[in-house]
Amino acid sequence: MRIAIVDDCARDAETLEQTLRSHLEKRGRTCEIDRFSSGEELFETPDTLAFDLVFLDVYLDGANGIEVAEQLRRENYPGLIIFTTISSEHAVDGFRVRAFHYLTKPFSPGDIAAALDEAIARLAGDETVLRVHDGATAVNVPLSQVRSITADGHYLNLSTVNGPLRWRQSFSRLADMVTPYPQLFVCNRGIMVNLAHADDLTDDGCFLMDDGTKLPVRQSSRTEARSRYFDYLFSNARR
Repeated sequence: MRIAIVDDCARDAETLEQTLRSHLEKRGRTCEIDRFSSGEELFETPDTLAFDLVFLDVYLDGANGIEVAEQLRRENYPGLIIFTTISSEHAVDGFRVRAFHYLTKPFSPGDIAAALDEAIARLAGDETVLRVHDGATAVNVPLSQVRSITADGHYLNLSTVNGPLRWRQSFSRLADMVTPYPQLFVCNRGIMVNLAHADDLTDDGCFLMDDGTKLPVRQSSRTEARSRYFDYLFSNARR
């Protein structure tokens, strides 16, 4: 597995590299990791497009991380991009360049490990995406990154692991579109949860999500919610 780290902070790059090497060693995987202090330096290497995974700091000197990602995609880079940043304010820009994940500084070893495991799984096969529209721009959001979708008038608010998105679409139309995906469940009027991000179904009838938010389940759907949730947990435990 070939990994590039593009970060102009040597300390952050060193921390990330050490954590990646440690986690991959535990998984019994070999890796080759190269570090670059700028996007310009990354593009000077003759095999830029050969990296499986690029960790890219958003706030680089010179060309920033979003611009570097755009250039990678223009050159048909097929691999995964994970942004490292002190803020998730560029989430929409990240989706436009098909960013796979965000890691927030200061780094958490657990977050790095989780992102790396997801990347390895993604590289092993294709992942379902949810196609939404941010203004005139179509954005593909990996379904695994979606926490919940809530209706707000004629708009939908999408909560993802990389930050919020908002676009104009009817909730009923979206519900029809995602029928094939059993992990998505309409638990209340205008509220859809991704069961993959639900930590618990509480006694008072709420899904407790992995970011700490609680989403209420309407009384008439509580039996179905419990059945769907535990069926999902059971089916994934067997994989």
